[in-house]
Amino acid sequence: MIRSHAGLFRRSLVATTLLVAIALPAGAAVAARTVTVGAAANGKTLVLKKGDTLVLRLASNPTTGFGWWVVSKPKALKLLERIFVMSGKPPHPPGQGGTSVFRFSVRSGQGRLKLVYRRSWEKGTPPFHSFVLSIRAN
Repeated sequence: MIRSHAGLFRRSLVATTLLVAIALPAGAAVAARTVTVGAAANGKTLVLKKGDTLVLRLASNPTTGFGWWVVSKPKALKLLERIFVMSGKPPHPPGQGGTSVFRFSVRSGQGRLKLVYRRSWEKGTPPFHSFVLSIRAN
């Protein structure tokens, strides 16, 4: 009985693999890319493909109260993660700066991604810095 289950599993696996191979259009096996940009991309246009991952890295120092905040983003981008990475090796001295890292999944569409660098409690004042990236994804 165990042998018949193994044979059935093997035949099912082969059939499933063949169905997937037939169903995929030519070129569908192209791997998604990870595109990483930083402050130099401010004001630029970035052309991406559906399925790509966009990683945005901006210098930051949250110990001063400042942080990067997404204020608008196109529907083509879905925020997956926002983290802060300290510069240098431990031990980190108090007040150590680093990099804010935003990771987005890319869908079809276009629009502008805008972030501002400000203190969260200073809503009535202009941001200290801003970052704008135009996105086109197909």
